[in-house]
Amino acid sequence: MNLSRNQLRSLPPSICLLPCLRRLFVDSNNLESEGLPADLGRLPALEIFSASDNKLETIPDTFLKCLNLKKLILINNRLRYLPKGIQYLPKLELIETRGNPDFKAPPKPNPHALANAYYNIDFSLQHQLRLASAAGTVALSTPQESGTLSKQSSLDAGSNTSLGKSNCQTKMLLWLIISVCLVR
Repeated sequence: MNLSRNQLRSLPPSICLLPCLRRLFVDSNNLESEGLPADLGRLPALEIFSASDNKLETIPDTFLKCLNLKKLILINNRLRYLPKGIQYLPKLELIETRGNPDFKAPPKPNPHALANAYYNIDFSLQHQLRLASAAGTVALSTPQESGTLSKQSSLDAGSNTSLGKSNCQTKMLLWLIISVCLVR
């Protein structure tokens, strides 16, 4: 989904109802950290998140749950930090943060230290989710039960100048776009 160059100040929480969304481009908007829905990182299929040329200071901690994330592109923002442990996502190939002068980069993973580490507890996200599910603290549902979109191909709304007219109009238009995708 491409929502770049639309003067957006925030993304609607309903964007998190697209579990098959693989690529989300929100470059060259006016997004601040508070404008990103907290559950944005709960998109299980997300592989690429690109939010360059915005005003982001960080991204939601839920991005640690994006186990399929391959590219995180946050060039020219106001980044100060990223969620602790983001560099350990299993499929992550690239974190691009050029143009963020106050950014403190997370340490690079040390494969030797990890190979020699001994823990008696499995801290992996998969194991923790299994434990939480078995204890009944996490309710898992299918896309049909939760009303989410089961198949999303693509949506390009980049450079749509009508999106930047007012925040209210922006939210209504994005809600309409996402609603149409949900109906399909």
